[in-house]
Amino acid sequence: MLAGGTDFFRRLVLYKVFSETGHTVAGYIRQQRLINARVELGKPSAQDISITVLAFRCGFNDTSHFSKAFRQEFGISPSECRQKSFTVS
Repeated sequence: MLAGGTDFFRRLVLYKVFSETGHTVAGYIRQQRLINARVELGKPSAQDISITVLAFRCGFNDTSHFSKAFRQEFGISPSECRQKSFTVS
């Protein structure tokens, strides 16, 4: 029982810290996953991996949700991001 109380306290502190910054824990995790996805999309070694597979590897379980969240965060679609990463100027 004591360990459960400790976990609750830690979670409470975590949520309090995030609320003071104007962010949520879930929002922070989502943002980090999106940043990771953007990095992965730009890697030459991941060029042949589908965007769906990359989305799942980054913690998303719905491709449509991933694409919408990506566009909202970065202003372009995942496929546009990949294309821009490998376009030679």
